[in-house]
Amino acid sequence: MNEKRPIDCLRESAKKMEVGTADDSSAITEMIPIGDVLYIVKENGIYAVKLADSIDPKRLNPDIPNTQQRVLICGSASELVARTLLTANILFKKNFLPPTFNCEQAILLSFEALKDIVAMQEIKIAFQMSENSEIDAFNNRQQKQGVLTMPAIGNVLERCKSFFQKADHVSQSLFSIVKLFYGKDVGAKGFDSLANLATRKYGEGDAFARFAKDVVPRLKYIRNVRNSIEHPQPPAQVAVISDFDIRANGEIFPPMIEVTYRGEHYPLVSISLLMADAVDGLSGIFESMLAHLCNKHVLCIGGFTTQVVEFPPEQRRQENKHIRFSYGVQINEEIVPAG
Repeated sequence: MNEKRPIDCLRESAKKMEVGTADDSSAITEMIPIGDVLYIVKENGIYAVKLADSIDPKRLNPDIPNTQQRVLICGSASELVARTLLTANILFKKNFLPPTFNCEQAILLSFEALKDIVAMQEIKIAFQMSENSEIDAFNNRQQKQGVLTMPAIGNVLERCKSFFQKADHVSQSLFSIVKLFYGKDVGAKGFDSLANLATRKYGEGDAFARFAKDVVPRLKYIRNVRNSIEHPQPPAQVAVISDFDIRANGEIFPPMIEVTYRGEHYPLVSISLLMADAVDGLSGIFESMLAHLCNKHVLCIGGFTTQVVEFPPEQRRQENKHIRFSYGVQINEEIVPAG
């Protein structure tokens, strides 16, 4: 028998780690392993924990420590986190889904989507703060006779480009999860192909088929806006983006966007309002899509009918109260939480 080296004893000894930063003493509510990283979800942050063995698997350097790193400054107290990563962690369970389904990859894709949604949220907040600051400054400014000094955010095009790049990444991550379930049955037409598949497979009146059809225009809008901003081909494919602007009637408009994309015309809308709607809408679509997908593929557990259920707040885990969907089994005509 090989004797243990000092480094083996060191690595295999009991360890204690306090996860968090000086400004985050919130409670741990979930632990999610992805690959060789353990993600610790606290109420106000998400941390990546790596053990020394994952950094130095051959155990050559006894000075390699266990590490923790904050990767997001929002945690389970955020609905955005609950709608994506935490919902994925609840639903993508091997004992509830077919053995061919890659649960870890689906959780990883959900985490990537969360990072992009959080980035969208940060861009939105910064944009709204700049807009409000400019409006306040304009209202308090003494105007020179005959000359109006207009408010201006600056870099509006670049802000929109970054925002819609992130939004499209979320959509791509979601479609990658769809492909984990349906493989080659969905293809080049993206969510259109999912809507067509769901209608053929489950019928037009099916809740998932209706949902898949309803979300196509919203997800297509995100892709079309991104393409119009990144690859303008006037006049057929163009995004007209403006900072604060004054019209002939003297009315001052906030930053606006108007998009034309290959026969589709999306009317003029406030960028600030559009960003707010996109963050909320896209995270909600992500959450509902995971619930529908898992509900269509859930296995029968212990002989009981199993389904994905939206539980009322009083039946949710209080440490993760924003997670709306979970598995439930029907027992004596009553649905109770499973797992």
